[in-house]
Amino acid sequence: MSAEIYALLRDDGDLCYVGQACSSKQRRNGHWKRRNDESSPLYMWMRTLSEPPDMRVLAIVEDSEADRTEMAAIVAARKALPGQLLNVMPRPPEGSPEWNLYADAYIGREVSPQARENMSAAAIGREASDSARAAMSAAALGHEVSAATRTKISASKMGHEVSPKTRAAISAGVRARSMKGIN
Repeated sequence: MSAEIYALLRDDGDLCYVGQACSSKQRRNGHWKRRNDESSPLYMWMRTLSEPPDMRVLAIVEDSEADRTEMAAIVAARKALPGQLLNVMPRPPEGSPEWNLYADAYIGREVSPQARENMSAAAIGREASDSARAAMSAAALGHEVSAATRTKISASKMGHEVSPKTRAAISAGVRARSMKGIN
């Protein structure tokens, strides 16, 4: 079976939504019928229209390639038209083939102060996975931290209690670095 990767277009012809369906025309009509029942950015935009938006089929692919092709189209559209795409995507499993495409799809996306606050609150108490820690560590390797950044980090740690176990680990790390001649 095949799937169509399609785009819904604004009046100026720019893409504003990328999706996939067996029949993109039927999917667009389904979106149009549900526009008053849903609260996603796509449906909020559709409520401002007097008729269904124009649509363009971007690709016709095998079902097995549909998710990946759709994600690649979203990434390309987000890079070409930062902040204009209305897609809200589910998060694929970390480390899956779609993960990097998912992360790339958020390039250029504006994050509001309220959204940043919500993400910070949601992250409190959450532990990063070992693979995420390894990736962050590898990305930071050789990265010079500026004096201003060190000052900010220090200020954020003021009054923060450190357990004896953590204090011992920090001391051991500092000793190991000084023995290697790293400042």
